Amino acid sequence: MNLSLTEISHLPATGEILSLRIISNSPAIKNIPDNDEFLHLWDGLQILHPGDKRILNWHYAPWFNVEFSANNGHYVLHVYLGGMGIIELPDGMRGAVLFTL
Repeated sequence: MNLSLTEISHLPATGEILSLRIISNSPAIKNIPDNDEFLHLWDGLQILHPGDKRILNWHYAPWFNVEFSANNGHYVLHVYLGGMGIIELPDGMRGAVLFTL
């Protein structure tokens, strides 16, 4: 991935997420989590540092997108098969996360 990423200092806790919408990237892709399943995945989220080698070596296809709002703003998350995610923060910056699947 050739991305300009920032260091994420804070993401909202599950209880701070006010609204949530999950969008499939393809009707052919199965096992898209529902809202409750996503929130469970969110609880185990790992924030990755911009220079993490796992980001540079990632090559999996898109899985699903999530748009959600919290007290501090609106987030857009692009999740890839295997659990890597690129999140667009309320300030317009982007960071990388990894879900435990």
